[in-house]
Amino acid sequence: MNQPAFPAMHYDLAENEHGLTMRDYFAAHATEEDICTAMDLVQKVEVVRDLGNGHKVIERSYPENTRQIARYIHADAMLKAREA
Repeated sequence: MNQPAFPAMHYDLAENEHGLTMRDYFAAHATEEDICTAMDLVQKVEVVRDLGNGHKVIERSYPENTRQIARYIHADAMLKAREA
């Protein structure tokens, strides 16, 4: 149920390119509180960190795009709530 956020009768875009989806809209409008809540659900990943002395370590850390992932976790929850 990821429909266009602003449906129109005619699209000048190529097929399957309808611009902003509802998921994108909800993600873009997530509040700081929404993002912080959803960040708890972001999975940590293994990151290789260079120590600069020829050694590297592998750490479990949040990905660099954690906030963007959290926005879409929130958006997915909003879409699921709309279906209920």
